Amino acid sequence: MLVFMLIPTMASAQQVAIRGAGMSTCGSWVSGDRLDRLNSLSWVLGFVSAASVFRAKEFSSDGKYDAMNGADADAIELWITNYCSQNPLKKLWNASTAMLIEASK
Repeated sequence: MLVFMLIPTMASAQQVAIRGAGMSTCGSWVSGDRLDRLNSLSWVLGFVSAASVFRAKEFSSDGKYDAMNGADADAIELWITNYCSQNPLKKLWNASTAMLIEASK
């Protein structure tokens, strides 16, 4: 859980390099066409997968961990869409981080 607690602090202090679609705005997620959203969703799924890998190394003796507790791509897309609809000026990485924090509760 410590990893997820540090991500928003570190990133907001410009200490974490975010690349790719994670730097696009939530507004572009909401207003973009389906192909744009699918491309961005791929970034989100990679972000979530990386979180699972690092959490497994830190917190799991058997190396298995799912940061999203079994949520599928459709559920993740819906969560990000809801967040982005309410926070259009935030970045996609903000939405992804918020989702991971919510999933860890």
